[in-house]
Amino acid sequence: MTKALIVHIGDHTTGSARLQRCLAGGHARADEFKLFYPQVFGSELHHNRAAHALHAADPKDSETTCFKLLQPIRDGDADMAVISAEALEFADPADVRDVLESHMRWLGKQARIVAYVRPHAERFLIGYEQQLRLGLFFGDLQAFFDMTRADGRFLYHTRFERWKAVFGDRLTVRPLLPDHLVGGEMLSDFLDMVFEGRDYTLSDLPPTIERHDLAQHEIAMICALQGRLRGVMPRSAAHVLGGYASRLLTELHDDTAPGLALPPALAEQIVSTYAEDAQAMDRDFFADTPLSTALDALRHQPGSADWPDMETAAQFDPETARLVGVWADLVAEIYKDMPDKWGRHLFAPQFSFPRPPAPQTPEEMEAQRAQDAAGATGPDTDPDKGPETEAGLTPPATPAEDA
Repeated sequence: MTKALIVHIGDHTTGSARLQRCLAGGHARADEFKLFYPQVFGSELHHNRAAHALHAADPKDSETTCFKLLQPIRDGDADMAVISAEALEFADPADVRDVLESHMRWLGKQARIVAYVRPHAERFLIGYEQQLRLGLFFGDLQAFFDMTRADGRFLYHTRFERWKAVFGDRLTVRPLLPDHLVGGEMLSDFLDMVFEGRDYTLSDLPPTIERHDLAQHEIAMICALQGRLRGVMPRSAAHVLGGYASRLLTELHDDTAPGLALPPALAEQIVSTYAEDAQAMDRDFFADTPLSTALDALRHQPGSADWPDMETAAQFDPETARLVGVWADLVAEIYKDMPDKWGRHLFAPQFSFPRPPAPQTPEEMEAQRAQDAAGATGPDTDPDKGPETEAGLTPPATPAEDA
C-alpha cells in the first residue's frame, strides 16, 4: 500500500494548474522516492471530478468516481501519493474524511490536507478577473464585491475551522506570500512537503500558460466574446473557451498596458469587510500576521480613482471596438453552425495549445488550388470531420470559480 497521502484542496487562483501540470507530467523527482499522482479522468490533470462527485445526486455515481481515483492509490506502492482538487474548497470536510477512510482505511486516517490562501484583496481582484474571463460574471467591480460579501466566499476562517475540526493538526494552511513559502513560491513549497524535505529535481516544466494579470483591454476582448456567447453556448463550454482565449492572449500579453486595480473607495470597503477574518486567520493558523499586514498595506497603496470599465467602447477606439464586436459575432455564428465540431479545438491536451498555421507560400497555394480542382480532399482532410475520439466532447462541469 502507498505509504503516505497529501490532499491539496486549493484554494482557487493560488497556482493549482501549475502544480497539477508538474505532478501529472512527472517533472519532479527524488532519488529512491516513488511519487504517485493518479491520472484516471482522461486528459484532466486535476481531480476535481471526484470533488464534484461528493455532491452527486446519485450516491452510486459518487462512489464509482471516488473509487476510480482512490483505488490505485490504495493498491499502489508509492512513498507518497498526491490528490489535487481545488474544487474541494467548496466541499464538506466530513465528506472528504469519510470517503478517504472508507476507501483507504489507515492511509485515509493519516492523510494530510494542504491549502494555500491569497491575501483577501488579491483573491478578490483575481477572482473578479477570472469570473469575467470564464463568462461566470458580467457586472462591475462594485457588483462583484456586493455579491461576494453577501455569499461570504472570500471569508476564510469559518471554512478552515471546519477543516481543522475534522483533520486537526493534519491540516496545513499557508498564505500565498513569498516570505511564508519554501523557495518563495507555491510549487516549491508544496514539493518540499511532498518529498518530505529531500533534495529533488524539477525539469522540463512547461511555462505558465495562463496569467491572472491580463491588461484591461485584453480582458475586455474576452468579455465581449463571453457576452455574445451568453445564452448561445453552454456555460461549461464558455468556461473552457474563456480559459483558452486567456492562454492565447498570455502569449501576446502587453506588459505596458494597465491591468485591473482597486479604486481607493473599494479598497477601503475590502479592508473593513475582511479585517476581522484576516485577524482570526493570523491568530489561529499562522505564526505572525500575514493577512492583516497585507490588508493594512492596501490602505497605503496608490490607486486610480477611476473604476475599471470592461466595455469595449471604453477600452478601444470606435473602429477597433466595432471589429472586436464583429469577431465575437463571427465566433458565435460558427459555434451555432457546428457546436459538436469544437471538441478538437477547445479541449486539446493541456500541455500544448494549437497555434494558427504559418501562411502558405505562393507555390503551396497553387498546389492547393490544383488539389481542390481535382477533388482530392481524402478522408483525412475533410473539414467537417474531426477525430472520432474528440467529436462532440463535452467539458466537465466546473465550480463557480476555477484555476
